[in-house]
Amino acid sequence: MSLGIVFSGGGTCGVYQLGFWKALREYGIDKKVTAVSGSSVGTLNALLYANGDLELALDIWTNLKTADLFRVRDGMTGMGVFSQEGYGAFIDRLEYNWENTRKGIPIYACVSSLGKKGETLDNVDMIKRLGGKPEYILLNRRKYKSMKRVALASTAIPYVYPRRLVGSEICIDGDFSDKTPYKPLIERGCDKVIVLHLNTVEESSHRQAEYDGDTIPESDAGLYHLYPKETLGFIMAVSDDIINDRLKRGYEEGQEFLEKYHSLL
Repeated sequence: MSLGIVFSGGGTCGVYQLGFWKALREYGIDKKVTAVSGSSVGTLNALLYANGDLELALDIWTNLKTADLFRVRDGMTGMGVFSQEGYGAFIDRLEYNWENTRKGIPIYACVSSLGKKGETLDNVDMIKRLGGKPEYILLNRRKYKSMKRVALASTAIPYVYPRRLVGSEICIDGDFSDKTPYKPLIERGCDKVIVLHLNTVEESSHRQAEYDGDTIPESDAGLYHLYPKETLGFIMAVSDDIINDRLKRGYEEGQEFLEKYHSLL
């Protein structure tokens, strides 16, 4: 059996996924995970998971401040108001161990490619959060600076953060093409995949109903979905109380999920 985890996108609601990781470790299932993937902030959590240091991950998330995410940029090139310095500093905490991490389990990041001539965002729907073509990039093949560039592209919300060049492709936030990128894990051979959704205020009104034990016809792989029971709030909200509440909910709801499914995983 091969087990994968998908870390979906959802801004600062992503700390919920660390609560699940804590529960997963207590059940001893974290050692069974053979590959991870992520989109947007889920890419950052996938990197943290592959790095393997839960305490470091908790330190990063519990010390997150609004100013880390909303630093106004000089100039407006790239059609983004804010700098990604905060996200960059987040990733830089992993640089010391990257050479070891990249030799471990496969880590896939989803970015939304606008193509080689994507000079405008005319075809991006900000309301439905749709735009671009999903590209699934194996981060293990990349040196640190190249990996960081891809991770920042995966979190580049249009108009909020500048678009990023990955190879010859202009890319934006992975959420806009694939919020739950399980496809590369299935292609990697995972026959069980846990999908960690983030139910934000922005998406709660049109959340799709998915079912635990779903199978993908072309592979017979099983998908196990964990949705927060209630909305986690606004996508970029940050405060100590909000972060701690989301972390606690991820842990408690993760325990319930694993109590139900641990024997199948």
